[in-house]
Amino acid sequence: MESQKAETVTQDATNTKALHGVSSMVTVIELDSHSAPRTQLTDYEQNSESTLDVNISSPGQYSMQLDEVQPTRNQAPPRLDSEVSAAVQVLRIIESYGQHKDISYQWKGIASYAPIVATQIRAGKPVRILFTGFGFKSPLVLGRLPDLGEKLALAHLDGLCSNIATVYEVGAEVHVCSDGLLYNDLFSVSDQTVRCYVEGLRQIVDTNELRNIHIMEAGGSPGRELVSHGFPPRDYSGSRTTPANVNVQPSLRTRQRTYMSAIIAKETSYVHLTSYDTTISPGSDVLTVSLLPQEAAALSLAPWESVVVIENDGRYRTTAVNEVQDNEAYEVVLGISGAPSHYRAKADMWDWKDDGTDVTFEHLYPTGTIIRPGSSYTGNAPSIQALPMRKVRKLAQNFSPIVLRGFSETTNEDYFLAKGNELGEILTWTFGQILKVKDTGEVDKNANNVTSNEAMPMHFDGIFKFIDTVDPVTGEVKKVMTPPRYQYFTCLSTAPKGDGYTLFANSHLFFQNLPSPFTLERLEKATWSMVNDGFWSAKQTGLPLVVRHKDTGAACLRWHQPWTETNFSKYYIEIENDEAADELVSIINRLVYDYRVCLRFEWEQGDLLINDNVSMLHTRTAFAGACEREMWRIHFD
Repeated sequence: MESQKAETVTQDATNTKALHGVSSMVTVIELDSHSAPRTQLTDYEQNSESTLDVNISSPGQYSMQLDEVQPTRNQAPPRLDSEVSAAVQVLRIIESYGQHKDISYQWKGIASYAPIVATQIRAGKPVRILFTGFGFKSPLVLGRLPDLGEKLALAHLDGLCSNIATVYEVGAEVHVCSDGLLYNDLFSVSDQTVRCYVEGLRQIVDTNELRNIHIMEAGGSPGRELVSHGFPPRDYSGSRTTPANVNVQPSLRTRQRTYMSAIIAKETSYVHLTSYDTTISPGSDVLTVSLLPQEAAALSLAPWESVVVIENDGRYRTTAVNEVQDNEAYEVVLGISGAPSHYRAKADMWDWKDDGTDVTFEHLYPTGTIIRPGSSYTGNAPSIQALPMRKVRKLAQNFSPIVLRGFSETTNEDYFLAKGNELGEILTWTFGQILKVKDTGEVDKNANNVTSNEAMPMHFDGIFKFIDTVDPVTGEVKKVMTPPRYQYFTCLSTAPKGDGYTLFANSHLFFQNLPSPFTLERLEKATWSMVNDGFWSAKQTGLPLVVRHKDTGAACLRWHQPWTETNFSKYYIEIENDEAADELVSIINRLVYDYRVCLRFEWEQGDLLINDNVSMLHTRTAFAGACEREMWRIHFD
């Protein structure tokens, strides 16, 4: 496809494939015991190695030499006149992750980092980002190992790199520098505990295939003493010699500020990010970012010093553990390892034991939930027939998509249909109640693109479903759009790994990340029109851009992406009544694919999936025509 509109999804599919093809890398910082300790960062990659040497002569004084950056093999560097422009686009994306109370904040780092990023783009190398933090778990949280908070935070940073890849194909790397060994003695946290925490971070990266994230470990005993500036000595087993009643915050802040000042002042090959507040982060070039999904301009605690709380409206928030541990409205949820992971607001929809089913819930970033059989099942997996579908429906309203994975008999057509009837009232179409979605091989304007292998636009189902309504005053008959409220899928066969993704865009996250000057209130006044030819030939005007959810009252985006370069029906979309109509169309089309808003879901055979068709938009990437990818779909109200 040639057009920019069609390339949005095509490029997205390309980026997703690239994400799964990048070699993983671990970088370790070690400080030896010489008078001038040396830190060596080694990138272990296939057939390549680069090193970064750091000589520390005194606190806050570093000298560094980075191996010359070389272009990626077989890749031509971009044109010179485009490099600075591309660098600014990259930095604008990074800026959008900033955490500031003042939404009018302008990041000064764009000017200072633009030459650095432009150099990396010229060389055809990933943009390098250094994030300082992830030291160790505070003694006042749920446990000593990473939990849901770190999983969401690392996925958030990985999504930053993927968003950068939409404007610079090579993308970016975030090097997470765990600084716990610089100050763990102040909190009676042993070196071994810090190293176990860092290893837990690496396991999250590996398990979740966050291949843009590289975990580094900063410090060592001599290095810690160098940044302590005369604070009480410590033994090198990691025990604290400071009395328990002494306020350690001044010492902590001094060590963090000294360390960051040294790194930032002398290391010029990275864009520097942190979650530290501005009293620690030296200079205006360092961007303080939030690591967890949050409301615009809201401040959140770092995951290593807080707990994640999941509210029943689908929001994630962070708080101090003492704010919820004695609150009867919340419960502790265990992770896969059996260790405490997060808190969750109590609700009947989470309790399946009364229904005779033991399950676990995995919350995805940025949206979605996977439900699996619990550990009590040692033999055959429980059948689809055991699933409490009314609870699944309730969960789907705020936690879509809901994926039921690992259950048996999910591709039995009779059972699939029966469970659909438990979910709600099944809609009947011209083809019946179940659409069997697979590539028919038809390439014709009057064929249905749903049953092809072509990428699809971001949309909601049922844009052509109308009912006749009678005006009670005038008696006039009007056609009113009535899209189905939910989709229900089962997966019979998948595309090859890394292909055939289904994408889900969350309305709440869309409005949470909507850039100024656009607001929810402004979008609620907007309407749009659609002209369509081919299989779905129609013309519609006055369509609301925002609708309210019937059950939750939440604002929901109602949109169909413009789509003209296709073998099937073409969609011409316009905003009708906003002074910045073209800009708004562009922003919507970009933001619904933003990694803070949109889940890239990879199917497994036997998956059941239930999705709220009002609060969520969805689409799919293209997939190989020769594969046997097949889904069955039911719509229900």
